[in-house]
Amino acid sequence: MASLTYDAPDLLSSDPLLPNVGRQGQARQVLALPWTGKRLRLGTCFHSNLAHTEAPFSDSPPLFASTCAGTYRPSGADASFRSSDSSSAGSSSEHLSTALGVSAGCPFLRASVTGQYDRDVLSNFDDCKTSVAASYRCGTVSLSTPPRLTTDALLVLKYGGGLEALKQRYGDYYVAAYVLGADAGALVSRSSSASTVAERLAVTVKLKVLFWTASHTESKSWSNTTSAARVSVSAFSTLGPLRLSASAAGGSELQRLAADAKAVLASIDNVPARVEATVAELGVRPGEKAVVGEDMCDGLCDSGLVVELVLMPIETLREVQAWATSTDII
Repeated sequence: MASLTYDAPDLLSSDPLLPNVGRQGQARQVLALPWTGKRLRLGTCFHSNLAHTEAPFSDSPPLFASTCAGTYRPSGADASFRSSDSSSAGSSSEHLSTALGVSAGCPFLRASVTGQYDRDVLSNFDDCKTSVAASYRCGTVSLSTPPRLTTDALLVLKYGGGLEALKQRYGDYYVAAYVLGADAGALVSRSSSASTVAERLAVTVKLKVLFWTASHTESKSWSNTTSAARVSVSAFSTLGPLRLSASAAGGSELQRLAADAKAVLASIDNVPARVEATVAELGVRPGEKAVVGEDMCDGLCDSGLVVELVLMPIETLREVQAWATSTDII
């Protein structure tokens, strides 16, 4: 079965080494399309040559709805989890010192003024990134029995132009199964910085009259510290579904986003349990085979549990195969 990316045909079509819906369709291979959020019934037909458009699925089904009931089949849990952390920290310092002196006088009087200015800057920063991704598959919902063509579809096949006419009107693939599970991932970035500036200015006045000398020094020091923090979160989950992309740089908004990031990371850690709980809520017992009606199929799609669609070539339908091998012109 070929797994491929469905929503980026322009990028895929330029590289012959990457999976492409059009090329897979021409080769009449089984297709697996990523899916989330939208209702799509088993037996719905698909035009592979329209994969790059917004409406590749057919509105007029060629299959009897009564033959498109589904069966949930547990396939054994298939889970993966990946987590990585990276951090960096650094500091820098800068020192500036300048001096200035002015003097004037005569044989019995001399005066001078000197000044000293010092400036020190100390900066610190740190950055931390956390990336997590989880994937879980718990089974499939596939057609319980071989689907049957409607009377209109059979008429097109037998008397309206054959297989090509059938494909042109209804599509060249049909949805044969859902793959159930969930995918989730998040990237959380936290950064902070602090800078301290310390300055000192000293001025000394010295006066000398004959044998008498006097001096006075006036100094002033001041410092300023600034700090900043930022949290950025990008996350998704097919179960829900969830789409989050936000950043905050301070105050209550930063605290709220930090709490959201913590909750998102915790939910990704718990993807398998959430999937099994959602399946159970819809009336399917995990690990047990079960008949799935149309309403439950809609519920599976609405919940985000349908993460892939398995599409079969329309040539695999029994009636199409019988027509292809039949010598009966009627």
